[in-house]
Amino acid sequence: IASSPARRRGAPPFAPGAFAAPMPGLHSVVRLLVRHFHDDRVVNPDIRDAMLQSISVLLQYREYVDVFEKNDEARDAMVPALLRAFDSRFWIPVSNILLRLCRGAGFGQGAHKHETRETGPPLESRDTNSESAVGADADTTAETAAAPPADPSGPDAALARALASPQPEGASPLFQRLLVDTCRSDSGLLAEFLDRLFNTLNWTVTEFGVTLKEALEGASRARQHETRQRRRKCAVMFELSVTLTRVLEFLTKELPEVFLKAHSLDLKRLTETLVFVLGHTTAGPDAALFDRALLAQIAPSDKVSRAAILAPVAGIVLNLDAASQDAAERLGVQASQNTDGNSASDTSGELDDVTDTDKTTFLCVESIAAELARSNADVAQLEFLRDFPWTDHFSFPGDENETSGEPLNSEKSSDGESLKEKSSPVVLARLRDFVRRVRATREDVDRLRDVEDARSIPDEFVDPIMQTVMSDPVTLPGSGQVVDRATIRRHLLGDRTDPFSRSPLDETMLVPADDLRLRIEKWREEAPAAHSLADID
Repeated sequence: IASSPARRRGAPPFAPGAFAAPMPGLHSVVRLLVRHFHDDRVVNPDIRDAMLQSISVLLQYREYVDVFEKNDEARDAMVPALLRAFDSRFWIPVSNILLRLCRGAGFGQGAHKHETRETGPPLESRDTNSESAVGADADTTAETAAAPPADPSGPDAALARALASPQPEGASPLFQRLLVDTCRSDSGLLAEFLDRLFNTLNWTVTEFGVTLKEALEGASRARQHETRQRRRKCAVMFELSVTLTRVLEFLTKELPEVFLKAHSLDLKRLTETLVFVLGHTTAGPDAALFDRALLAQIAPSDKVSRAAILAPVAGIVLNLDAASQDAAERLGVQASQNTDGNSASDTSGELDDVTDTDKTTFLCVESIAAELARSNADVAQLEFLRDFPWTDHFSFPGDENETSGEPLNSEKSSDGESLKEKSSPVVLARLRDFVRRVRATREDVDRLRDVEDARSIPDEFVDPIMQTVMSDPVTLPGSGQVVDRATIRRHLLGDRTDPFSRSPLDETMLVPADDLRLRIEKWREEAPAAHSLADID
């Protein structure tokens, strides 16, 4: 175990030879690491942390990924143990390991362009979550984050670049499949992991913003070592934010039904997190701070870039939007079949012959576009995401601009759309369409909210905690209070008691207030508008 930090910090970096995979005893070492990094009997947390760091170092190399894939203990126990170990002490190495296993499948990760960008060298040409940036704790991370880049003319430059680049071949389709299967088979474990993931990502983004402000305000009077520490912390917090957002992106791609199922609290929390990230990096007061920091080079120029954090955000919204549209199309086909004479029972029976992925598609009934429209998201921030110069940083499948070699111009076609927009990659066209639908839906939401605000709202329809009209009222058995289900579910994430009586409470004890819900729905239907807020998509 003690040799792993030496391999990570060595000069030149340790690289496995052809001997790695068949080395005698290697499977025993892997079995030891996997079996005990989340073993409560190991009472020294530093030892467990060293085990996780060892796994993270080994998984940098394809040879060792193969060993983990062939190891019975790793296949059976590593993924569940990683999800359980994602806590306040070990979340950094765990998130780094998850990203190593799942990298290469995110927005812009298939290919990248090695061009100079606004903040220096291409960030996506390196793994922003490499061991040089993410260590055992914030202190060691800060030290390594400020390490100078490898000399491109040095003898080990090629190896250093290989270790720092996001290699899709370094990922593990096997462990990706095991991660998806574990999450689907253990919903309780997934819920706990997502709760900690949302909380941790919000914390890292907050710390990044606070550190930027401190660095800008104290740049002129701070001593040199204080300035260096703040720069290091900025880089660390930013790269950790990118890591966590990439993990979320993978989950939205492989498990969209978790976020899009009916009355999903995870969709609301995800939306809030996306709005929070966009608010710090696109437009608005916090984003202006980000602009100032980039211009002043408060953070290392090769470690902080908008492309790095906005790419997984774009991937998340496109993943969930595609899943919603796919579900709508499939449900439309099913409805058409029923109309042609097949009963609902006949169609449901046919689902026994389809894959698990196809089955989960039918669970995707919510919409990320509608949720963003209902949220407090600034549409200008989504438009910033839409208009970001993606093709300056990444290459996308279907990029006709690269394959044809013909220059694009700003001439307008007959339908008013620029030729550049028509020739841009399909994925960017989807992003533009997504933002257009969010803006249109936001206008409908604002209009209907104005209608509701102008009406007299019965007091019994109002959530006593959030002071908004309830959609799914439930009665709390301990206090008898009626609140919106989404409100009390959010409360129960951190406090398993009735907020009014402090008596024990869990979600299974909630009593649906169906009569009140029907009265609220009727009140909304009687509004002088074509649709209710619940119908907006």
